[in-house]
Amino acid sequence: MLASDHGGGRLLGQVTLEVAFAEAGLLVRHPRPRSSPLTAALRAARKYLPRGLKTRLHSLQGAALRRAVGNQFRAELGAGVDWSRTVAFPWGSRGFIQVNERGRQPEGCVAPEDREKVLADVEACLHELRDPVTGQPVIGGLFRGEELYREPRAGYAPDLLAEGTADEYSVRTWWTGEDRPDGSVIRFRTLDDCPGRMTANHRPWGVIAS
Repeated sequence: MLASDHGGGRLLGQVTLEVAFAEAGLLVRHPRPRSSPLTAALRAARKYLPRGLKTRLHSLQGAALRRAVGNQFRAELGAGVDWSRTVAFPWGSRGFIQVNERGRQPEGCVAPEDREKVLADVEACLHELRDPVTGQPVIGGLFRGEELYREPRAGYAPDLLAEGTADEYSVRTWWTGEDRPDGSVIRFRTLDDCPGRMTANHRPWGVIAS
């Protein structure tokens, strides 16, 4: 017997939610402070070192150090958010979105009665995102968290979950590559454009054969 709990298919590009939200005014940042010397050095190394050397260094560093470096970048990005003016923000690894609701979030600014309006604004923002090459929509599904996570055991569920069109676009909180290009929607033209050189994405349909 052969079984798989999911399938796979091509990956055309990435949607970076924190960029899309910033462009739409849903997420607001303070003027970015000067980076620490370590972060500046890491950015320079990521930008200028040859790919082969970077791959070799990554293999020597180990996965734990790479995660620590990634966490440092994300912490610096999160530290610059002006929560008093940010009404919604992405979190997690794939497509999770939260309203910055007063009384629930540590620095919430959205009144509970305005939650639905903010979610409608978020949905409108996401529906406007287009593939820069084809002009086609890149968000194929938007799901309310309360519809998907009904059990108390689900814990801290998102207010909204976004999925890429036909699962051909990866929907991420942050740009997952090394040097973030401009724009919230990036179309992969070459293998080197793909973060981690990943050219495929999961599909929800599995297979069983016997």
